[in-house]
Amino acid sequence: MIYSNAIDQIGCADTTRTPVTNRLNFSRKPTGALALALLPAAVGMALSSSAIYAQEDNRRGKLEEVVVTAQKRGVVENAQDVPVAIYGFSGDMLETAQVVDLADLGQLVPAADMPPTSPIRGYANFNIRGMGTIGTVVTEDPTVSIVVDGMPLGIAAGGVLDVYDLASAEVLAGPQGTLFGRNTTGGAVVLRTRRPSGESGGRLEAGVGNFGHFEVAGALETASSNGDLAGRLAFKYQENDDIFDNLAGEDVGEREFYVIRPSLRWQASDDVTVDLVAEVGKDEGDGPAARNIFNPLTTVSQSGFVPPDDKFDLALNDPNNNKLEWAHLIAEVNWSVGGGVFTSVTGAREMEQRSRVDSDGSALSIFNFEPWVDQEQFSQELRWSGQVSSALNLTTGLYYFSQELDYKERRVIFDGAVTPALNSRQDHDQWALFAQGVYDLSDSFSLIVGLRYTDEAKEAQVASFGNCSFDFANCTFDQDLEESWENLGSKLGLNWRISDDWLAYASWTRGFRSGGFNGRNPNPQTPAGPFDEESVDAFEVGSKLEFFDGAARLNAALYYNDFEDLQRTILDADNLQTVENAASATISGAEIDFAWSASSALTFFGSFAYVDADYDEFFGIDVDFPADGILDPERAADLDFFNVAKHSASASFIYDGIDLGRAGELSLRAGAFWKDEYPSNIRNIIVYDSIFVTNASATLRLPGDQLTLSLYAKNINNEQYGQGAAATGLFFVDFIAPPRTFGARLSYEF
Repeated sequence: MIYSNAIDQIGCADTTRTPVTNRLNFSRKPTGALALALLPAAVGMALSSSAIYAQEDNRRGKLEEVVVTAQKRGVVENAQDVPVAIYGFSGDMLETAQVVDLADLGQLVPAADMPPTSPIRGYANFNIRGMGTIGTVVTEDPTVSIVVDGMPLGIAAGGVLDVYDLASAEVLAGPQGTLFGRNTTGGAVVLRTRRPSGESGGRLEAGVGNFGHFEVAGALETASSNGDLAGRLAFKYQENDDIFDNLAGEDVGEREFYVIRPSLRWQASDDVTVDLVAEVGKDEGDGPAARNIFNPLTTVSQSGFVPPDDKFDLALNDPNNNKLEWAHLIAEVNWSVGGGVFTSVTGAREMEQRSRVDSDGSALSIFNFEPWVDQEQFSQELRWSGQVSSALNLTTGLYYFSQELDYKERRVIFDGAVTPALNSRQDHDQWALFAQGVYDLSDSFSLIVGLRYTDEAKEAQVASFGNCSFDFANCTFDQDLEESWENLGSKLGLNWRISDDWLAYASWTRGFRSGGFNGRNPNPQTPAGPFDEESVDAFEVGSKLEFFDGAARLNAALYYNDFEDLQRTILDADNLQTVENAASATISGAEIDFAWSASSALTFFGSFAYVDADYDEFFGIDVDFPADGILDPERAADLDFFNVAKHSASASFIYDGIDLGRAGELSLRAGAFWKDEYPSNIRNIIVYDSIFVTNASATLRLPGDQLTLSLYAKNINNEQYGQGAAATGLFFVDFIAPPRTFGARLSYEF
């Protein structure tokens, strides 16, 4: 079965008018014997930085071209021609793989950890190639930038987005300093929603599942008689009942979610296209499933609390809750001019989140907190990309970003004996100039040179813990801070076109992560900053190869990243939290990715990733537990990176086009992912066991190609695994993933 998806829904200049077909991409983790068979072969070949696997021609059993937009050329490009580690997926691929949000997407990308939660639901503590964040200090910038329709999100809070009705999703692995700028020392996640196609029609969907899951969704389109003006309305509503039994109170897991996304496309002329995309959404319900971890040295365990026997049972006296609301408006203009494409992307977003977190994960009132986040942001990018001469392609532009943050937090400690509160406010402005050129040295070799100058300023007012009343009505701001930074990001690369089907490349990139202030300052006596920028020099070599007359694709990458002034959120002996430039580090690794169309119906996918992350030095941390207040720089340098598995792997397959006669056509898909053990906190006190999770789906397309019925199951083997943990002298806690889920969806296209 071929799933059609017009490139013009990706939306780049005139080239977007050419339709292409997109084939399905699936979860890339090993499935038992299949994994054992596939992985050695995969490791022996070579991965890619480019995996948008699909788009296949069923009749010939041949892998079709994969297209990406993340290089900001103004036109779509074949991913095999892009000398960058890109993992890309069409919207059809995501739907078939039952990808609902960015956390599911993370299971499809090697060396990526994209959990849906932390102590705060929806907080995007994403990690790519060993570089990520672990805390929830909202003024601490992310290492992985999330870009929605050309608009980067300014903070990690509220960043675990639903992916309904996407045209494409691209994960860029490794630093992206020139084209994407700051806060991409780990990488970037680039999302593009579907745009109006110029035709009338649409689809409606409904689904049910276990734990009372219910959803309705759809996308409706219309257009003017001449096709110059077209509109699309996408929407989704989803709810579920409680998922986890809570032995100490109300059960946990209930959730209600909706998103509404109207979009408008105006073909102003043959050369000018204007897109407007708006979105409003709300995510409300219980917070993360906090489960206490017994340790005889913690206050909770010494108080006699023992976690429930069943691995999915909780015992929370004050179950978590969460309410997140957001709205944004994005305007994109593409103008074919001067032998290239001029693009303007204007974005404005506001979000508000209110949460309550039972941090100790127990039936005791030891440590609860309530974080409140309010954010408004504005961004503007102007760029031009095109062929300057027969040998030189240039992308150049100007970028501006500003945001306002207001963060409040209050805590209830020891059943209300201690109730500190704080308030921090931050204004943030940044502008940048960038240019990247590709110069053809010959028919086989080309040179990439890129530069990005960034000027950034932040101002913060901090009322540290103890300087706010519990209701935030009275706050004394004890610190008034400001700082500015300038940096120059750069890239140098060499591409070698070995043959029409084989590209090799080598590159060096320098990237930065913004400096800032500690918005969760422990007391007025402790400076809230500033901490400086984090920098990285990244070296990568890669290969992208197609063979067997286009029926197989093998891509590989090796990288070495050198980090200086590494930012770390640190708890001291008194459980006080600071943000410091505490370390330098080296991260190296290898990735392998492949796809093989064994026949017109059967296709295999697989991947393997190796990450070796080491601190060169690590100052300012007490490694001992319980903490003795003495810093341990030599022992700290031997710590493993948090949330980084040294080995990870995936495998999946699709068996497509099974003819059932009058019943229609059936597609089957199965996949799994595996990760080696890894520590889940900075001091390596809590170490997760290796995880192995399997998923599967079956899709029946009924005669007439209008009705589709899908059955799916996630976490079939009912694996209990964590999505983030915390360790203090008061408690150890884990925030666990849901158990096995399954359901059915019915879709009608018209």
